[in-house]
Amino acid sequence: MSARPPEAVVRDRRRNAARVAAAITLVTTFTLSFVATRIVRAPLPCYQPVAHLWRWSAPPPGGEATICMDYYGRGGLALAIAVALALGAALMSRFVLRRELLSEITEPETARRRRTAPPIRGEIGSA
Repeated sequence: MSARPPEAVVRDRRRNAARVAAAITLVTTFTLSFVATRIVRAPLPCYQPVAHLWRWSAPPPGGEATICMDYYGRGGLALAIAVALALGAALMSRFVLRRELLSEITEPETARRRRTAPPIRGEIGSA
């Protein structure tokens, strides 16, 4: 069994970090969007089961006598926002990762110096 080169291990860890960042963004954004659409009375797709129709409106106020289910509209809107932001986070992390890897390939000496540079005065671990 051959050992993997350290560059491959670092690359895999960076890719995994990008995936974790996208997943955290997805979950957090979905939760915040779902709650925010409940707090702010924004127009959402609402299903009226008695009339068997969908309408695009704010949830009816408490005095209105219609039954309107906005759960699916709120969930769909929150999911769309979360997926868009998670894709943006994934693309940005891939861009940053690719940029770092390309700089290490094209300028290996500079990248090596960056990794082995002495600590800046005042940093943790400096004398």
